[in-house]
Amino acid sequence: MVSAPDRPMETSNPLSEDELRKIDARSTGIAKRPLWPMIVLRSPKGWTGPTEVNGHKVEGFWRSHQVPMADVTTNPTHLKLLEDWMRSYKPEELFDANGRLIPELKTLAPQGTKRMSASPHANGGVLRKDLRLQDFRDYGVPVEYPGKSEVENTNPLGKFLRDVMRNNLQNFRVFGPDETASNRLNAIYEVSKKTWVGDFLPEDLDGSELATDGQVMEILSEHTLEGWLEGYLLTGRHGFFNTYEAFAENMPFADNSFDLVHTSAALHEMNPEQLQQILNEVYRVLKPGGIFTLVDFHSPTNPIFWPGVAMFLWLFETETAWQLLETDLVQLLSQIGFNVNLPKLYAGGSLQVIHGVKPE
Repeated sequence: MVSAPDRPMETSNPLSEDELRKIDARSTGIAKRPLWPMIVLRSPKGWTGPTEVNGHKVEGFWRSHQVPMADVTTNPTHLKLLEDWMRSYKPEELFDANGRLIPELKTLAPQGTKRMSASPHANGGVLRKDLRLQDFRDYGVPVEYPGKSEVENTNPLGKFLRDVMRNNLQNFRVFGPDETASNRLNAIYEVSKKTWVGDFLPEDLDGSELATDGQVMEILSEHTLEGWLEGYLLTGRHGFFNTYEAFAENMPFADNSFDLVHTSAALHEMNPEQLQQILNEVYRVLKPGGIFTLVDFHSPTNPIFWPGVAMFLWLFETETAWQLLETDLVQLLSQIGFNVNLPKLYAGGSLQVIHGVKPE
């Protein structure tokens, strides 16, 4: 711990750089929480500033976070205090006569890719390698005739993601707010568990799906997950974010972030204004060439299906579902800018699958 402000920093460091380099949890080959040393610097508030102003304590006191001298343009005494304070940093040793940083200090700044802003590890596509993807058609569910097969729609997706992870363990993670299992994506756990480097309890062996080297990132905070995902993508790797929380109208993601956005049986819950806003957001966050797929209700083309659809909507849905039946989603997506083919219709035309592409 460094606590005395008059001690030089280099003599206060309890561990040398060589000693710090020896403490490397990765050298063991075992994933665990590393026990790195911590250096705590305690310095007074307003350190090196005026000790007092007009008899009021400033340095090492809360006033140093205020404006201790607000009248330097009209008060010569305060102007002199400010000048002495600024000169205490010895600017003549740091800058030349023209105010430029002296060459000796300028050379200390990193060059090229050593600069934080130019690091290839924080510039997305510089290091990115394409995912090794299997053919999604291999995960389709055989349907001999309507109504025979009973399959949860996200269960096959879980199996697809399981194999994506198996083939890309070094550059693919799944992110979600404790919903991997409830979203029926739990086939992923056959390959990798939830990341956990805390204490393991006996009951954790009973279905908790935890591992120190897990590739599934779960925490009950969508905003934290979004930050994790964005950082992971910036390093050139790939991620999949799954959630049923509603923030689609104003997604906290940068433009051109995703290769694929998919929604299943959700848009019928939105009123027309929300629907327009969500589709605009989908277009914004997709990369050029990115794909948007959706599955939702459609006005039945086979009259036999109308009574069942009408009864379902009357019992379980709201007015927005009826509004969607009257909405031409293909036209709406085309107006936004997507290249869209005609929808594929299933179950007597009561379900539509639409595939749109953002132009490159």
